[in-house]
Amino acid sequence: MIIHTPELILSNVRFHTPAGTVYSKVRDERISVLFVCLGNASRSQMAEAFAKAYGSDVMRASSAGLLPARHVLSTTRMVMEEKSISLQGAVPKSINQFELDKFDLIVNMSGHALPKTKTAVVKILVRDPNGKDETVHRQVRDRVESIVEDLIHMLRMARLEQFGLNQETALRPMIATAC
Repeated sequence: MIIHTPELILSNVRFHTPAGTVYSKVRDERISVLFVCLGNASRSQMAEAFAKAYGSDVMRASSAGLLPARHVLSTTRMVMEEKSISLQGAVPKSINQFELDKFDLIVNMSGHALPKTKTAVVKILVRDPNGKDETVHRQVRDRVESIVEDLIHMLRMARLEQFGLNQETALRPMIATAC
């Protein structure tokens, strides 16, 4: 199910999210996000790891693949280690292992249709690095990192707005103290 309002921009990618649903939930608790790619061997594993490393205050992240691979790609593990993020213990999981309707948001990076769900789905095309060199893996890693960081930022801004703040008013006391 793709919902078409309001429009948000993450990492120069336009996508739509349900009006108020995810946005209002984050004000009170962490939202559950499922990152999906084809094999759960690279892109969605990266996204889950970045989300857990950077945004565990606003989301509970999981990842899955439409056709899960046998293992996480060794080059994916290597390029994530370059960011000091370990994928030790990470294994590809099937999307069929999850009850999709229990997630608040699904980020589909696969370029393929997902099983039917009531959950809001965001489609963001990210190149599949499988079979490509380290340079491509690093490019994909950096793109995925940017997408996850933007999502975390959006969720944190929703938290600030709960208290009638925005980024500028929230940072003003820190800036004044630093001067």
